[in-house]
Amino acid sequence: MKRKAEEQATAEAERQRLAALQAQRREEEARKRDPVAAVAPGSGKSARDLLADGSPCPFCPEMVVVPAGTFTMGSPMNELGREILG
Repeated sequence: MKRKAEEQATAEAERQRLAALQAQRREEEARKRDPVAAVAPGSGKSARDLLADGSPCPFCPEMVVVPAGTFTMGSPMNELGREILG
């Protein structure tokens, strides 16, 4: 009984190791295809897009992936000195 539990634990550890390797390979492939998609949100890392031929784009903007949330552009309606046009 003890041996079977050890075998199951070893098999589970091997499954986890293989899953981690597969995840790492997927991440490396994604980085090759789309360097921006490979950046983790909130990591603070940046990346630039690739050109259609897969080469680095020296004139493309540097992008940072931010965590999901909300953003309101502009100033609030009740800001001092704000005029309502209309």
